[in-house]
Amino acid sequence: MKKALAIVLCVLAVCFASCNKEKPNQKFVGNYNGEMIADITISALGQSMPIDSVAMPLNMEITAGNKNDEVVAICTIEEEECTLNGIVNGDNVDFDKTTISKEVEGSLVDLTIDLNGTLAGAILNVNAGLEGSGNVVMEGYQIPVTLTGKAYGALNKTDVIQ
Repeated sequence: MKKALAIVLCVLAVCFASCNKEKPNQKFVGNYNGEMIADITISALGQSMPIDSVAMPLNMEITAGNKNDEVVAICTIEEEECTLNGIVNGDNVDFDKTTISKEVEGSLVDLTIDLNGTLAGAILNVNAGLEGSGNVVMEGYQIPVTLTGKAYGALNKTDVIQ
């Protein structure tokens, strides 16, 4: 009887120990604030104009997704809000590409953001590839433009969402 009780207690201990393990996505859950620095090149009419070191405030509210390795981030970039789904792999998260509309010279241009991040303690280091296109109206003419670039930044985790 003692042997059976010991086995049952061991099994229960293993079950409780495995239940308390943190899911891979839990370490990312929280609110993050900071800014991204963007280096962008705008091309139109065979000419290119680099615009370096444009600072953009970035806030992210990351919650756990449906699976242990999924997260959902509500991002606010310069008052533009978008929702990103991400997959966690260790301390890294890779978000799905998303497209937002940004104003350039008074016209809207669609900008695709390919964002990923690495968690280092309470800092989420983010990197993004940027590309987009649209038409800009200048002096009554619609001019096709393309945008390419990258953005990077460090976001501070301000709190954990329960």
